[in-house]
Amino acid sequence: MKTLLVAIDNSEAGQNIFKKSLVIATSLQARVVVVAVTPKYEGNMNRLFIDDVEGKFNAPFQQSLRRAEEYAVSLGLEIKTIHCYGKPSEEIARAAREIGASLLVLGCSRKYHLERMLLGRTTAEIVLGSHCDVMLVPEKADIGFRKLLVGINGSESAQLAWQRSQELAASYGGEVHALHAIDLPVERSLRYGVMQEAEGKSRALLQKLRASSELSEEKLFTIMRLQQPGKALAEYAREKDMNLIILGAIGSPSIFEMFWGSIIEKTAAMSTCPVLIAKPGLNA
Repeated sequence: MKTLLVAIDNSEAGQNIFKKSLVIATSLQARVVVVAVTPKYEGNMNRLFIDDVEGKFNAPFQQSLRRAEEYAVSLGLEIKTIHCYGKPSEEIARAAREIGASLLVLGCSRKYHLERMLLGRTTAEIVLGSHCDVMLVPEKADIGFRKLLVGINGSESAQLAWQRSQELAASYGGEVHALHAIDLPVERSLRYGVMQEAEGKSRALLQKLRASSELSEEKLFTIMRLQQPGKALAEYAREKDMNLIILGAIGSPSIFEMFWGSIIEKTAAMSTCPVLIAKPGLNA
């Protein structure tokens, strides 16, 4: 049986993400583990002059786990809860490894401007440190697997995303939209023959995908766009009412800044539908 790890906090949005995750768990026939992490307080607790400071810090997160458990029980479901204390990104990634999670679900805040170019340090670090697939779910987004959008660029990471899209489409009878974005600097695109060459390579890449897919023509769509990849994926997903964007992430960069400004980050920042980040090894 697969294991789904859901990271929540003490907010209402966190509880909503958990409830939506139960839908995923049911479709995957997965057991559910819910984790909440009390951030480590870096100051001197003695200076706060509050009795049982640690207990008061932990209470909201422990309460969020109790609420999740009560909701699951009301539906006749069983879940396991984990409460940790420390750096959230490290504790969540550690919990995922220890329970052998096959999918980690995180809420993705929509409180900031849609086109902000950063996920937030904690979310980005969890994505980098996770050993399994990660799904980022915007606050008001629904979760589905019938209309899948996958980002293609010929890289090893994109190949992993393509593989995951094929697996999900086969399992849920869904359709796959494979999008390749051509993102050339203006000075290069104006040179004679450069754009034509880029478009030719894009068509060849998408044609190769079609040849390798077992999906019917009615279930596979290939798209080429002259646009920045993250923006192209997010806009296409809104236009076609896609259920899920799938991207791949191979490797664990030691320098956090290497993740900053990446296609994954920009797509997740602008997307109104969930984004699945496929990682090698375990799958969703």
